[in-house]
Amino acid sequence: MVEMVGKEKMARRQNYVKQKHAKELERTESRLVAALVSEQFPKVSGISIRVVYHGSPSNPVLMVRTVNFFSSSHAYFHIQCIKKDCDNGGFDLTQEIMKLIRNKKKSGKGKMVCCGGGGPLTSCQAPISYEIALRYHK
Repeated sequence: MVEMVGKEKMARRQNYVKQKHAKELERTESRLVAALVSEQFPKVSGISIRVVYHGSPSNPVLMVRTVNFFSSSHAYFHIQCIKKDCDNGGFDLTQEIMKLIRNKKKSGKGKMVCCGGGGPLTSCQAPISYEIALRYHK
């Protein structure tokens, strides 16, 4: 009986890993089929996103990361969640970037919470703050 429980647990774990891998492949494919920044936003020469991953009150800043996009980069602005057990989460900054470009702004900042899952019955809720800087062609 104990052996059967162990096998079921192993099968569930393997299924979970397969699903997570499939989602990662799907994200990679989405990034590769996305238009280039130069095609999507012809007036923009570059985009820089500074992301601060926030943790607990005892460790308020987990990591600071800057991601740069150039004219030749794919216009896929999905930032991964830092939590290891986050499932299908992350932060999509596409709408924020489009809003800044539409309003002809050079920068913007804000906060987001991860919408991924932290397990079968929980949500991730990992917070970030971000700053976006846009460079336009002259």
